[in-house]
Amino acid sequence: MSRDASLVVVDRGYLKIQRGWVSHVAEYIDCPLIQVETNVIVPVGEASPKEEYSAATIRPKIMKKLNYYLVPMRQSRVKKNSLHLDLDTLDIGDIAEIVSSLGIDLSVEGVNDCHGG
Repeated sequence: MSRDASLVVVDRGYLKIQRGWVSHVAEYIDCPLIQVETNVIVPVGEASPKEEYSAATIRPKIMKKLNYYLVPMRQSRVKKNSLHLDLDTLDIGDIAEIVSSLGIDLSVEGVNDCHGG
């Protein structure tokens, strides 16, 4: 998908697997890759440089920076409409068919001590 892109924008993730995805993508693209915070207002690294163990310790740090990050969005026109990109899709109308296509070994029995949730 990035072959004709001038920029790739991804969510910032903090889990090891998410960081791995971004590193993997960055190795194979020929354009800049930018990570943006999508689930927070104040970026985590800006709020505190260290791991916080309590909302009571991080909340005041977030509140100090809130006005800086809460700004009106600037409107701009897109140069390429993403609604008409030719992408491989998956029809989720028949879930049983999708699951059967995964090649799952159904001979493996469930574990009684572990319950999904």
